[in-house]
Amino acid sequence: MRIDGDESAEPSIDILTDRLTARARAAAIAYAALLETAVEAADREPVGFDTDLVAFTLAWSQSNARWHVEFGRYLQRVIKPVWSALCDGDLDVARARVFHDVLVAVDDDLALAIAVDFVARAPGWTTGQLRDRLRRAVLRVDPNGAAERTARTVEQRRLVLAAEQHSTASMFASCLPAARAVAAFERVDAFARARRADGDERTLDQLRADTFLDLLEGVSIGTSPVHRRGVVEISVPWSTLARGLDPTSVQARTWRAMESPSGNPSQLPNPLCWPGSGRSRRRPDAI
Repeated sequence: MRIDGDESAEPSIDILTDRLTARARAAAIAYAALLETAVEAADREPVGFDTDLVAFTLAWSQSNARWHVEFGRYLQRVIKPVWSALCDGDLDVARARVFHDVLVAVDDDLALAIAVDFVARAPGWTTGQLRDRLRRAVLRVDPNGAAERTARTVEQRRLVLAAEQHSTASMFASCLPAARAVAAFERVDAFARARRADGDERTLDQLRADTFLDLLEGVSIGTSPVHRRGVVEISVPWSTLARGLDPTSVQARTWRAMESPSGNPSQLPNPLCWPGSGRSRRRPDAI
């Protein structure tokens, strides 16, 4: 059964593409109408209770109702060209959300100026391309605010554990400092690739996930991470430590050995490894 009731022969490619375009436009217009009504309903209610009617009527959670109302308000009152394009069906919901997500962090006047510059071209880009271009535009017009926005975002960092289907779960962190997140992923990936090189038949994605859990739970990885440029992994046998050798002296001598020609110690990003006894997160003290 078809939505439009047309049970005729299989449509041509041209008909299908025209239908896709028309229905995408209709979906954008319908969503704009929903946002408009949600904002209108919220604006009639007292502050603090303004999303109650939306949440109750649509059986939405308070957080979902709040997000839609604030999204609609931002489009209507700040980045008005994006709102107009959504209402006309010239811009879809996904791209409108990208405009919101990137521009909401900057001053309203800057957000409006960037929206004016990009809204006409946005339908020709994927959401990823649009996001990248908007971010570059924000950095170009407000370079001094970038560090402040990053700091504000990092303050919201959190670790999330969420239930998934079939008795599984997801665990992820968000709003992390980019450099530390990249370094952490790189280390997990290095262990996963080492396990793969040792003959482990799990996929690389599976190995990364299992290594991630093993490192957090303190389970032995059973191998050293693969070599990465600019990274040194130092392993000290447990028997050496058991004889009473001060690991600090090992750290210090290794630290000196890695000094650069300028005399400044190299910044080793990875921790020392103590096989058989877990892994230390200590970094050698500067000499």
